[in-house]
Amino acid sequence: MTPILEDAVMGTDLDARHFDLLNIGTIDPPPPNLALSTDFRLTDAREPLPGSVTNASVAAGAAISQDKLDLSGDVPPAWIGTSSTTAARGDLAEYKSNKGQPGGYASLDAGGKVPAAQLPGATGTGTVTSVGLTMPAQFSVSGSPVVAAGTLAVAWANVADLSWFGNKSGAPAAPQFYTTPLPDSLIPSLDAAKVISGIFGAALLPVAVGLGGSHAPGAVPDPGAGGGGALATDYLARDMSYKAAPSLGPTYQPTIPNPTFGASSNITGPVTVSVQSTIADAIFFYSLTSASTDFVEFPEVGYISLAAGAQVWVYAAHAGYNNSGVVTMTNTNPP
Repeated sequence: MTPILEDAVMGTDLDARHFDLLNIGTIDPPPPNLALSTDFRLTDAREPLPGSVTNASVAAGAAISQDKLDLSGDVPPAWIGTSSTTAARGDLAEYKSNKGQPGGYASLDAGGKVPAAQLPGATGTGTVTSVGLTMPAQFSVSGSPVVAAGTLAVAWANVADLSWFGNKSGAPAAPQFYTTPLPDSLIPSLDAAKVISGIFGAALLPVAVGLGGSHAPGAVPDPGAGGGGALATDYLARDMSYKAAPSLGPTYQPTIPNPTFGASSNITGPVTVSVQSTIADAIFFYSLTSASTDFVEFPEVGYISLAAGAQVWVYAAHAGYNNSGVVTMTNTNPP
């Protein structure tokens, strides 16, 4: 094989069209436009060309000194905050030079307290060594005094059975427990109708009861046979003497007014019939047969069902009254 170049001198730069030149080390000296891998020009620090540094060309781990950065203008908002990786706003920071200074803020000693020298002159200093509690005699206190740590507790004190709590001095005063009877002024004025159980002792009853002129005419209940010559037919009169009971007869009692009907508004068929009276607690009797026979007490539900075309007769009764007249109602609805 005959070499193409032998003992020749190249007159132009060697152009390998961007491919590596093999065995270049055998050329000594190397061509002017080529350099060995050990050439210092490939390893020394170089000044970048003006305008050639971009964000993409700076390594993420490059330790660039801040004095080489131009920090003029506002701090980026993302750099300001309250986390460990952000800076606080300048108007919200408190400078260490203001610590313990007038117009600044107080410092704390090793015990976490404000030094006495930084307190106002009129402020006293000291140490609380005991906290106690007192209460009126109606209460008991436990845990007092507290000298280190503890709990103050208050509870009602024990009192005698049947005690009552109040003030009976006749003037404004603190309440207390009493075992004496309640004064009459503290007992409420209750209507006798509110006493619904128990029996009044004979000593509590008056000798006689004046019923006044508004009392309905008639005798007081017959006490029955008794001493002092009283007979079984006698009654105890208002003057507290026994007298023969007169024969009053049925005409003496007032007559209960006739009851009135109420009925459902059905157009046909049966209706629901109820009755009312102006006398409270009146008892009603009805008959579906006639005005004089087969009467029975009105049911407790307060109504009966009356068939179409049927008729009902009703009267009212009450203790102390003559029975009312018999009233009738007819269901005129068609079947």
